[in-house]
Amino acid sequence: MLDNFFKFKENGTDFKTEIIAGITTFLAMAYILGVNPTMLADGGMPVTGVFFCNGNCIWYRLHNHGAGCQVSARTGSRHGT
Repeated sequence: MLDNFFKFKENGTDFKTEIIAGITTFLAMAYILGVNPTMLADGGMPVTGVFFCNGNCIWYRLHNHGAGCQVSARTGSRHGT
């Protein structure tokens, strides 16, 4: 069922690879939300402002470039990325 929807075989991937990629992306975003504001605060920027700015950027990226797409992570090379 998932293979038909996401076309894993057509895109040269499988369910396990996509789950690992999703977990990796989540952990990277969590790290950015935790560490980036602290680093930029050392340079004089407000921690709260940087946190919400990063959160909004992550939200925008996920909702406008990832959510609802029927492509796997490996199709990015066809789009010039």
